[in-house]
Amino acid sequence: VDKDMTEDICEEVVSGKPSPLLSNFKLTYYTLLNLLRRVDGPAEQKKVIEQSFHQYQHQSAVPAMRKRIQELKKQLAEAQAEDEDSDDVEMGPADMAAFKLYTKR
Repeated sequence: VDKDMTEDICEEVVSGKPSPLLSNFKLTYYTLLNLLRRVDGPAEQKKVIEQSFHQYQHQSAVPAMRKRIQELKKQLAEAQAEDEDSDDVEMGPADMAAFKLYTKR
């Protein structure tokens, strides 16, 4: 501990929450070519990609994304139920355009 680092700062560094570690790995065309050249067979290539930290981060986020999708579906169903209950709904031009886009799906 020196004069610039107070006891509070030192304690926060030692016992504080760590910064998240995010992978900057980007799967590019050249990365795939290199992978094809170095690893034999599709099964081994798939294994190498699945073992990357970037892939791990995406896979670990899937349960939270699925939960969020379910919450949004529930909110949509509730909103649609409320819309069905209300008979006199006034829509402006923007609402009509959004409705037309939504009903095209």
